[in-house]
Amino acid sequence: MIMAEAKKNTGIIKRKISAVWQRGFFDFDIPLFFFGVAVGFAGLMTSLSASATSFSTAWRQVAFSAAGLVIGVILISHIKIKFLANRTLNHLIWLGIVVLLGITAVFGKDPNGSGTNRFIDIGIMMVQPSELVKIMLVMYFSYKIWRYNKEFRTVGFEPGYESIGKPSRGVEDFGSFLFRKAKNCLRWVFHKPAFYCALTELIVLVFLVLENHFSAVLIVFLTCLLMAAVAGLRKRTIIIFVVVVLALVSVVYVGMKSHYDSYKESAIAAETAGLEVPKNPTDRALQMRDEAEENGDGLRAMIYKFEAKAWNRLIPFFDRNEILPDGSFDSDQQPNQALMAIAKGGWRGVGYMNSTQKLGSLYASNNDAIMAIFLEENGIIGFIGIMALIGLMLFRMLQIAAAAEDDYQKMLVVGIFLLMSVQMILHMMINTFMLPYMGVEFPFFSTGGSSTLVAYAELGFVLGVSRGTSIKGFSLSRGGKKRS
Repeated sequence: MIMAEAKKNTGIIKRKISAVWQRGFFDFDIPLFFFGVAVGFAGLMTSLSASATSFSTAWRQVAFSAAGLVIGVILISHIKIKFLANRTLNHLIWLGIVVLLGITAVFGKDPNGSGTNRFIDIGIMMVQPSELVKIMLVMYFSYKIWRYNKEFRTVGFEPGYESIGKPSRGVEDFGSFLFRKAKNCLRWVFHKPAFYCALTELIVLVFLVLENHFSAVLIVFLTCLLMAAVAGLRKRTIIIFVVVVLALVSVVYVGMKSHYDSYKESAIAAETAGLEVPKNPTDRALQMRDEAEENGDGLRAMIYKFEAKAWNRLIPFFDRNEILPDGSFDSDQQPNQALMAIAKGGWRGVGYMNSTQKLGSLYASNNDAIMAIFLEENGIIGFIGIMALIGLMLFRMLQIAAAAEDDYQKMLVVGIFLLMSVQMILHMMINTFMLPYMGVEFPFFSTGGSSTLVAYAELGFVLGVSRGTSIKGFSLSRGGKKRS
């Protein structure tokens, strides 16, 4: 009896494991595996070169890359992705997003002195929860789009809930009328799954702003907006939203630029008159922050810290000759140093391990400016080659998305594709001074445990989707069936 019961329990456990675990090591898409590993190897070699001045950093990156291969290729790629389209699991993912960002907002540290409290010290390493939040948000959005596809496609700015606009029964006073209309509007808003997604994104953006993590704000916003566009959100809704956002950004940019120019003229006039005033808005914001901290006003101190961080990024974009307060690095010189690295490389580059900008001139040369170092050492020709390899990897992801079995897996792969693409494009735009300087990692290349592990995890998810799918009638897995 005991042996029979044990066998029965063992069989139940095996069936539960087989429900979420796929057998067969090489039953995923071999071309994507090859492209991903090749990009990862090129990124590791570039990271080792950029980290040549720190032996411990280089070896940690080797360890993180090996761990990423194990986690992504061996573990995550064997998970049945269908299992992730679970309501309870995605509610836990949503809760995990809020908890991770909340812990970071309260206990976040700034080990690099860059002014962003986005790291958590867990003893063996510094973890950046925002990297994990990005892929979790993609998973949550994919689930919502898959589960509520029809409702998602009908979202517009005009109220569509059936009870809105119906004539009321009997006579009611004006206050009751407004209350009923407001209640119906709220019911309509929360009836639409797209607004759940928008609310989640808003919560994430607020937490990231509290961390002063502007680059993550931009990445999350663009990725979620593009996922909504791919999912079939009304074009009119997207166009109106984009126009409003661009208008607000333009107004803020023009206003801050004019404020900076007028403040600079006032500072020059005051200096000529022999008066001591902060030379630029960053100095003024830091001075006001210090005064608020002395008075015990934490809220005002946080606001002025946020303002100083914003000015510290925008002033070099407004005026490349402006010298900002001396911090952990010369942020005003960062964009110019990145451009100098690219110019030194020319067409053929200076050779592997021969970069001079990484020796101290270029801050975060092994992370936020990794592709500037790559261009310096390998030149434009090498850059074209690596971008062709990355393009093949991303294109293969789109092919797998097209051949996926259901909409959840399609949206998950498309979301990962968009997340990687947005990060890569923003990284290059920042290093070529097309955008104000922000720290944006380049997937598979930038040094860092969190970003490396998450990049390989994303590759693992796509490899998991590729199991059992076919592209243009060719079976990608041994157990896959050809599709007509």
